[in-house]
Amino acid sequence: MQINLDAGMTKQPGEEISCVKGCFYALVADSLAYVDVPFKQSDDWVRLTPDMEIRLPGPWCKESQYRLQIRARPEESGSMAPFHVHGYLPDRLLVERRVLGPDDKLIDHPTAIRGLPRSITDECAVYGGKGLGRIKKVRFVIAVNLRHRKIPFVLENIPLPKF
Repeated sequence: MQINLDAGMTKQPGEEISCVKGCFYALVADSLAYVDVPFKQSDDWVRLTPDMEIRLPGPWCKESQYRLQIRARPEESGSMAPFHVHGYLPDRLLVERRVLGPDDKLIDHPTAIRGLPRSITDECAVYGGKGLGRIKKVRFVIAVNLRHRKIPFVLENIPLPKF
């Protein structure tokens, strides 16, 4: 979180701001749902949300590298529509994709996608990762029953820098 303050405040008597009040907005979900898709070529469509299906046309994997392509239906425009406070929220929203190995262990690598991907159809290619040859499935994490949440904050006794 970033709060911009007027630099002129540093010329005021005292060396701190006594109080700043405000709020920010967040998306919260009632729960998370998981959709696992085997890491193998398939022409079958798998439903992630009521308005999105995906398939893996040709995943490829060796011991230290893999490539993952995802096709979506309907075709995406390349990025997700922005959310606005008090605006429409879908009932289900893709929030993360994970690559899993045996026993559903997360396979971590330098280019792992954390959080919301720019687009579900972004192609992912990784080289030099440890244990990548054991990929078993791709797990899609879906937020269920989203809602906006207003989160108030109060900051007190904020020291000012001395110039």
